[in-house]
Amino acid sequence: MSISTRVAAIGLAALFSVSAISATAQVVPRTYQKGPVVQVTQWQVAPGKLNAFMQDYTTNQTAALEIGKKAGLILSYGAATVIARRDGEPNVITRITFKDLAALDGSYEAGDKRAISVYGSLDKAAQAAAKRSEYATQVGTILYQTLDPLK
Repeated sequence: MSISTRVAAIGLAALFSVSAISATAQVVPRTYQKGPVVQVTQWQVAPGKLNAFMQDYTTNQTAALEIGKKAGLILSYGAATVIARRDGEPNVITRITFKDLAALDGSYEAGDKRAISVYGSLDKAAQAAAKRSEYATQVGTILYQTLDPLK
């Protein structure tokens, strides 16, 4: 193969690669906007302790969540069990839907105020968390950014 043929082949390959890059770099219009943020926390609740977990959730956790809801930071919340759980997987999830990411990222002082209003003091809030650890282990938390279609 002659040098001029090689140069022509390289030039042709470069032309095709530039064409491919420009084709993939075309702008596609965005058809969504950022919506609420959903926090899903996974729990491993000990066998026979679901009622204890749910009593704590409906009594203490819900009270704190309602404070956030009244402030306009939380849109909804709930708990669910896994229908077809496999061994070793979490068996309960709790879900909080925040208005946006800023609503999730509150100050420590605001969190302390909520804890005091629910439990009476930060010490009692810590005691409740310690008691919760006797029957439930927090396995992990996942944050989801919802994407709402543009209208």
